[in-house]
Amino acid sequence: MTEQELAIAMKDYFPEDCSLDIAHIVLQYNIVFKIVRPRKVFLGTCYKNKNIITVNANLPPFLFLLVTLHEIGHFISLKKYGTDIKPHGKEWQEEYVKLLKHFLYKGVFPIKLAERVMQEIIRPKATCSKELMEMTANV
Repeated sequence: MTEQELAIAMKDYFPEDCSLDIAHIVLQYNIVFKIVRPRKVFLGTCYKNKNIITVNANLPPFLFLLVTLHEIGHFISLKKYGTDIKPHGKEWQEEYVKLLKHFLYKGVFPIKLAERVMQEIIRPKATCSKELMEMTANV
């Protein structure tokens, strides 16, 4: 599958102008990206010893993007630093922040959400706050 084909297949899940960038990352790292039925406990997962990332299908586009970036951050940090790192340690934070900055600088986030993403860049969180979930639901 080409980047363009993958981006088209995913475009309804992401905010406008994001799916091509995600498709590029997925293909670059040979990630199996699965959009899955909603789960109560997890919004997304990255499997430690596999190239699989899953994200719940029922998320609003901006939350879908943030969860995807969170999980890609896990994937990249595991590939770069090995499986002995802490799940939300400095290695993950570094990779997650790089991804957030890319989309922030690209201007995909509305102003209020961009301000919240800036806070996330300063202090990356392991979980998605209720505030952030509500903000993404109303965009």
